[in-house]
Amino acid sequence: MPGQYSVRNLRASHPAVIEMANVCANEDDISSERRADSNETSLVAQSLTSVALDALTYDYAELAFRRLAPLQEGLSPGTESYRWDELDWRGMAKIIENYADDLPDVSAYIKSNTGTIKSIGDAFQYTKQDIRRVMEARRQGRQSEVLDVDRVVQAREFIERKKDVIAAYGDTKSGLPGVLKNVNVTLLTASTPASGTSKKWTGGHKSGAEVLKDFRTLMSAVRVQSKGIHTVTTIVAPIEEIEAVSVMPLLAGSDNQITVLQQFLTSQRDMGRPITIIPWNRCATADAAGTGPRVLAYQNDARVLRLVEPLDFEADPPQRVNFSFKVPCESRYGSIYWRRPLAGAFMDFV
Repeated sequence: MPGQYSVRNLRASHPAVIEMANVCANEDDISSERRADSNETSLVAQSLTSVALDALTYDYAELAFRRLAPLQEGLSPGTESYRWDELDWRGMAKIIENYADDLPDVSAYIKSNTGTIKSIGDAFQYTKQDIRRVMEARRQGRQSEVLDVDRVVQAREFIERKKDVIAAYGDTKSGLPGVLKNVNVTLLTASTPASGTSKKWTGGHKSGAEVLKDFRTLMSAVRVQSKGIHTVTTIVAPIEEIEAVSVMPLLAGSDNQITVLQQFLTSQRDMGRPITIIPWNRCATADAAGTGPRVLAYQNDARVLRLVEPLDFEADPPQRVNFSFKVPCESRYGSIYWRRPLAGAFMDFV
């Protein structure tokens, strides 16, 4: 699906793409009958640059990790680790007298953490025949002929998918946190239905009013545990559960067919607290056992959590491999970390 992409990525990728064109066009054996002159070199460079531009404008709608948290600024691709403080709200300042020596120590309520930044990589390649084809088309006046963009798109997509998985569950071996797996975020359990046994929103036992109660429980938990400091702005849930509540009638059997999700979003908006709903397939197996659904409600704010990504996507200069030119691709990534866990809550068994 076409979408927006940052200028930073385009600048980062252009040198490698143009370098690939120069290498390919100047290979002694790129054609047994004809050497590429400077004009042809320029044409191939233009074709490869077009490929990079097209690939980097793609967005992958089902990958939600970029929507979950603001980007951590100020980290260079050479950074190996980062530090952050995780806060709670038990502490409080006090009124003091002159020469007081019993000032509350706020550090008692701050947990210092160190995260790592890792490289994630893959590669794509074009053959010499791919380059010949474009050059020949340009010689014949077909200036719009470009290389197949799918290979670059797929190279970036595979990296994006790996980052999406890590953002959800973390990677303990590499020291990368996961937004759905923080032990300091409050864990709630969906309510038991008045009739039946299944707590699940898709189980068929819960009424629309009981599912709406689960939503409100999440909202209230964050407000209460943070002493009113934080208010939920975002709810992240499995795709199946969001689809279910988007069609579930609030009052079954009545003429009023407003759905549970419509009622919830409307009431929050009327109170001046609009909610963003993000369907995320990673939530489907994010519960404590790793086999069932988990919903996350939180305040999406830079004070609460951040995405660490010093290098989004970069294609390196091409490497000659037999009759192909292989282009290694890389990203530098530290996942998503919580700064204020009391600004969020999980709910399992939904």
